[in-house]
Parts: sequence; C-alpha cells; structure tokens
Amino acid sequence: MRLLRTLTKKNIQGKTCLVRLNLDIKNPQKNSLRIQSAIPTLKHIITCGGKPIIISHRGRPHGINASLSLKPAIIILEKALGVQLEWRENLRFDPREIENDMAFAKEIAKGADIYINDDFATSHRTTASLVAITHVLPAYAGLNLEQEIINLSKARNNPDYPRVVLLGGIKLEDKLGVIQKLENAETHFLLGSAYNLPRAALPRHAHIVLPEDGIGEKTKWFDIGPHTIQKYTDILTRAKTVIWSGPVGLTEDERYTKGSLALARAIIKSKAFSIVGGGDTADFLQKEKLLTKFSWTSTGGGAMLAFLAGEHMRAITALE
Repeated sequence: MRLLRTLTKKNIQGKTCLVRLNLDIKNPQKNSLRIQSAIPTLKHIITCGGKPIIISHRGRPHGINASLSLKPAIIILEKALGVQLEWRENLRFDPREIENDMAFAKEIAKGADIYINDDFATSHRTTASLVAITHVLPAYAGLNLEQEIINLSKARNNPDYPRVVLLGGIKLEDKLGVIQKLENAETHFLLGSAYNLPRAALPRHAHIVLPEDGIGEKTKWFDIGPHTIQKYTDILTRAKTVIWSGPVGLTEDERYTKGSLALARAIIKSKAFSIVGGGDTADFLQKEKLLTKFSWTSTGGGAMLAFLAGEHMRAITALE
C-alpha cells in the first residue's frame, strides 16, 4: 500500500491532492473526532506545498438536500488550518457515488494529481470516491487511515494477552463476527446487551461473560448492574489489550451512565493497549473528558468491527 507519509515535499509541492475524508457528522463541532482526525493529513499536504481538494459524504440523502451540506464541517476545518479550502459538495447527492460509477470517479478526479483516502469509517463500502477513483489517480493512504490499520491490526493479529473485548450497544448481533474471529483461550468477551440475544447465537467455545444484573425493566436493562460492574472491572484490570465497541448502557440518559463510566475507568487504570470505536462510545467518553486516555480512538463504528472480523475492506485493498 502506498502511504502519504512516504511522499516527500518534492512529491507533493505544486500538486493538487484529492482527499477523501469522513465528514459524516450529524452536528459538526470543533471537537468532533472525525474533524480532528482529518487535520494532520490536510496540514501535511499544505505544509509540503500541495493543494487539497476535500471530498466526502454526509448522511444518506435522496438527491440534493441542503441540510446535509458539507459546508459546516468545511468551515470548522478552515478555521483550524487558517486557510481557505477547496471542496466538492456531498458526494451522495449524486447516486453514482453509491454505484461505484467509473464515469463519476473521473468527474470528481478532474484537476487532481493524487488521490488520498483518509476515510477509514467508510472503507468497508464500495463507492466511486473510495474504489473506482483508485483506477483514475495514483492512490495513497492518508495519515489517519494508516494509523487505523496499524492499531487495529495490532489488536487483532498481535495483541499482548490477556485480551478483553467489550461489546455493548443495541446491535450485538452485528458484532458476532468479531467474536468468531478473535476467540481464543486468552480472550474474554464482555457483553453489555446480551439480554435480547439468544444464547444459541453466541459462539460455543468463546470465553463470553454475560451481565448478571442490570438497571431498568424486568425484561430490558438500560445499564449493567453493580455485580456485573464489579465482575467486568476485575477482568479489565488484568487486561493487556482492550477493544471496546458500544456503551454498556443508554448513555444519552444520565441515569444509565454508571456502568460505562466504571468500565472506562477500569480500562484506563489497567494501562492496557486500548482501542475504542463507534460514535456513541466516542461521544460518551469525550463528554466525560476521558477520550484521550485511551491508546487509540477509531473513527469507525461498523468499519472497525468489519476490520476486526477480518471482512474484506474494499476501499483499503483498492489502495494495495
């Protein structure tokens, strides 16, 4: 895979770089993780004398939708970098983006010399700006995408053991692939929302730990209970590698944040190599001012799970 990091100032100076970012943010803010993660690559290009042209998507529009414009995020990036940026409007306003249309890829590539993919969060998709475009321009992985691959590969393929995988959220069935890929004698899986998942769906031989108690209704918990918090904390404290995807409670409600907060502190205390991912997890940790305490925060939710499960990441293999 060709990396932006390996390009010298001579390679970039005077070149126009088409940069695929992930600006799919409901309410763009200065501290939005995806905006902050985009800055190093843009700054590198500008410092080396190159000109970035930003392309991205936002939401799932059906045709042009002014409320899903990239402009709010672009304004934040311009203020952070102190320059005026050139950009193309939400790619998904054109249905050919989703169709991985080669003609559309050639249209968005006009005037550019180099293509840089720095959008890990959508790299499990096959779209014109991620896959077809690599047949049009010399293609490189951006700084953030490179670090995503390095850190997630370490946690998946070469972790320090014991390894603990904490899986919360409301769509636990989407995370079964991760359990099947990572299960071994030295990996424990702590589940935060197993009450609505049939035990038959869980891999038979994996070291899966289920909640013992919870806060909420009789048949539906909105947070893990004190016994589960203690049990999970004991396991996390001994971990050398931790992967966390999805809060273990309904963290948008202050009444149900205790479990996720306790486990976050246990992970930090363990000093394990720790990866967190998914928008809800990152938003919660950022709100609690704990996000920077983890070794790596992935910009991807579904993409992180797909990568850890060993699924084919089309936009990444397209760079190889």
